Amino acid sequence: LKNLLGSSGINAEYGGGIAYALSANMEPVPRFICVEPCDAACILENIEENTDGTKLCRGATESVMAGLNCGTPAKTAWPLLRDCCSAFLTLGDGWPIAAVRELHEQKIVAGESGCAGYAALIAARQNENLRQDLQLSDQAVILLINTEGATDAVLYNQIIGKQTT
Repeated sequence: LKNLLGSSGINAEYGGGIAYALSANMEPVPRFICVEPCDAACILENIEENTDGTKLCRGATESVMAGLNCGTPAKTAWPLLRDCCSAFLTLGDGWPIAAVRELHEQKIVAGESGCAGYAALIAARQNENLRQDLQLSDQAVILLINTEGATDAVLYNQIIGKQTT
């Protein structure tokens, strides 16, 4: 395992994944990439402003990635995210929508928040500068974790184009 792309939100789950990977003494240590919505970028903003992790994000926290619309980092996860993530990425809503559709075509049910890591990978596939910034080569080994299914059935059906009656 060389890279772990994770959806952030309040970050307790991703922080737990980082803690496990570190405790497993993996060699080489994976690169952890933190992914969150543009308008709920509490981790990135706290990193950029070098805070203690309690600063409320500036965004409206109204992303389609509802499970990631957190205003501040989780206190228990903050030190791991701050110290262990090598990259921080924010995404607009178009990326997780594209990810939900692409995964649906592969018969994988993924919610908009749960597929944030995959959405970041789609963005990196389409943008050479981003791919280089994230240090994701064509030979990169990446673990993606889909943390939710279709938790909002109405939105999921809209995204995949399924008509409901």
